This record gives sequence, C-alpha cells and structure tokens, in this order.
Amino acid sequence: MQIANSNDFFEQEKYYIKSGEKALFLLQQKYSKIRLSNIQSRIFIESWNGKTYKEMSAITCYDAHYLRDVGHKVWKELSKITGESINKNNINSVINKILFQSPQSDSIRRGEKEVQKDIKYQPITKKRISFLCERVKSSIVLHPYEFKQITEDLMLSKCQLLGVFGMPGSGKTTIIRQVLKSVMENFDAKVVISIRNVSSFEDFVDSLVLQLTGKTNDVERSIEEKFITFIDLITENKHLIVIDDWELTLFTSNLNTNYKESFHWYGKFLRHITENPHKSKIVVLSTEIPPGVFLSNNEFYVKSYVLRGVDVELAELFLEETGFSKYFSKEQINKLVEVYSGNLYSIAQACSVIQKDFSGRTDIFLSKNEYMFGNISRRLEQQYTRLSTQEKRILIGLIPYESPISIEEIANSFWLIGFENVILSAVNSLFNKCLLYNSSGLIRLPNILKEYIIQRMRAGNLIDLKVF
Repeated sequence: MQIANSNDFFEQEKYYIKSGEKALFLLQQKYSKIRLSNIQSRIFIESWNGKTYKEMSAITCYDAHYLRDVGHKVWKELSKITGESINKNNINSVINKILFQSPQSDSIRRGEKEVQKDIKYQPITKKRISFLCERVKSSIVLHPYEFKQITEDLMLSKCQLLGVFGMPGSGKTTIIRQVLKSVMENFDAKVVISIRNVSSFEDFVDSLVLQLTGKTNDVERSIEEKFITFIDLITENKHLIVIDDWELTLFTSNLNTNYKESFHWYGKFLRHITENPHKSKIVVLSTEIPPGVFLSNNEFYVKSYVLRGVDVELAELFLEETGFSKYFSKEQINKLVEVYSGNLYSIAQACSVIQKDFSGRTDIFLSKNEYMFGNISRRLEQQYTRLSTQEKRILIGLIPYESPISIEEIANSFWLIGFENVILSAVNSLFNKCLLYNSSGLIRLPNILKEYIIQRMRAGNLIDLKVF
C-alpha cells in the first residue's frame, strides 16, 4: 500500500494507532531520549484520546492550568527531539506520520494484527523503570526492614501478590526501585506500569502484554480473551510486574472503599492472580489499601506493607548523600523529621526551598512556620479532599493530642457527638488510606497531616470548620 505524504492522509488515519499508550511506547522505541514523567505521559495519552485539559483535570485531580503548563513543556520537548512541530491539536497526525516513516513502517501499515508478527521481543531493561525514580533518588536503603522482607517475598516465598502502601512521599517507589536492582535478574521480564498512564482496563492489559512480549493484542478480541492472554503469560513465565498509583481505581462512599464504576475489572484482576497459581510476582503501590485481597487473612499468597517516614538517623544519611546536610544542625534535622513525619519527599522539597529561596538559611525557613507549600501541599490535598465529613472530623479532632490515644477516648470526645455509630468505620477507613498511625493499639495523627490541616484552617477554609 502506497503511503501518501500529505497531511490529509494522516488526518484521515489519525486513529490508525488507536491507543495513546501504544503510540507513546512506539515513539519511545524510536527516540530513546524521550523520557516522560507520570503526569507528562498521562497528558500525552489523554491528548491522543482527544481529552481537553479540563477533562484531564477531572480525571487526574490536577489543576487544568497546571496541566496546560506541563503539556506545553511536553510538546516543546517532543518537537525538539523529533524535529517535527508537535502540539496538542496535531499530536495524532504528526506522531502517526513519524511512526509511518520509521524502520517499522511496513508492519505498521499492515495494521495491528501484523504488528504482532513483526515486532521482535525486546527485553525490558533498567531504563524501563526510570519513572520510579522521579520523586526521591537515593542509594541508601531507607526502610531496611521492609526492604529485607519485600526482597525475600519476591525471591523466596510463594507470595503472588505484594502491596506496598503509604502516604504520598513515604518512599513506596524508592524502595521498590531498590528492591528491583537486587532481584530483577531472577525474572524473565520486568514491567512497571502506572494506572495514571492507561485509559481503561483493556488498555491496561494491552500495555502489559505489549511490554511483556513486544507484541500488541488483537484489537478485535474481547477484554476477557485479552485478560486470558495475560494470565497465560504470568502462568507460563516468571515475570515481575509493578503497578503504581492503584488508588486511582478506588472511591469511598459511606466510609466503604470500592472500585469506581468503570474500574471493577481491576478488583477481578487482583482476585484472579491470588486465587490461581502462577509463576510471577505482582507488586501494587498505592496510597490506599484496596478492598478485598489485601484485607483478607491469606498471608501465604498475599503480603502487604505500610511505609512510614524515616527516623532521624536515616534522614541524616539522606541529607549527607544529597549534599544538603551542610545547611542543617542536628536540632534542625530533628525538627524537619518531626514536622514532616520523616516523609523524605517533603524533606527533599523543603531542602530545595531552603537552598534556593533562603540561601541555605534553615533557621529563617523554620522561623516562618509555613511548612506546607507546592507539591507537598498538593499531594496531601489530593488525599484530604477525598475524605468524608466523618473522617475529616476525626482528623481535626486529633490535632490537639501530642500523644497517641485510644479508640475509646476518641469515642468519648465532644467533637464526635452524634457520630458515635460510625467512629470505628471512619477510623478503619483512615487506616486503610494510610492517614493514621497505629502505635501499640493507640491512634496517632502524623505531624505532616496535622501541619497541613492547621494551614488549611489558618487560611480560613470554612469547609473544614463546618465539620464541627
């Protein structure tokens, strides 16, 4: 078939590669310099699917203006690397044009069925897990106990599904990146995928199959048939699959966490891989513990870990490694660890601000008593705004308590009068969202969340005040 060079042809065929995930994958195969972050990849994929920035905002919880700014940088970078003028409006036609002109153009022209035969298997390399390193880069094992246990679970135990949970910035991606370096040579293939970067469960399965085999799923097959193909792959081979941002599949209604209406297949996915034997290991990273398998008593095939912040000693090592230690005294490090509950992402963000905006004067930064800003505040807001009135009431009521308290003390507190019948459910829901600490059976509000709520109330946030 003769391929025309005119833009008209590509406008007619702009959905020839129907999945933005596949288009991005093929583009990255052609241009190794293309390295997009999670949110940049999501903007590419949703733009490919025709979404506006406003529609993306509703999906991702990011502000539309912020997404537009990030998108502008994406189009500028892609244009620079490819030598073509790329923007949100012409992404389909221009990328198709680029891919049609690639060495694989013959197979692409014949359609996705032929691509299955023509694309050679490409082993997943360490470069494919690069987006795990976006937030905090460190060679120090920051959660030594969990690192040891997770490594053993992936190498020695019969565990088929492993969950790593924690607040944003608690080190979930960092610890998995470190574990992968230790175990990756023991698996046939390694795949890292984010729920942010797929548009549907079918796209999710297609992406997994594509990365495991280098081949695309037949577009005419049903979702059930595609899922069976994936199950066959993890049953017959020893694969390691890491799935990030699982919380995006969930929503909470009446203190019960369930899968979103169009995401029920993800729940079936977890149930199937735990109820049926296979050779592979599936790792789920999330700020929220999903319902079902992780909350069951099946500790033989399912393991889960909830990460907290690091202690002062590990924070000192991290600051030395990153070169920030010169800005801090011992007391100031203690203060940062206390304020941010040992959350290394937040500590790293604070260090950057101290260096750039305060000329290294940590004392001035601390004297401002304003610890929530930028991405630190934005990440906490994404979790906080999802909470019910009952959950917010409990968190706000815990602010005055410096020491952990019991569930009985919470139940007898004046701020929960009229809510006694839902206290246990609300506390349990907050535990599953990793927003409360359990200290020997007592409940404690992490300082980082306390500081965030206090800052909201200082700003006169009446929505929070109305819960009283």
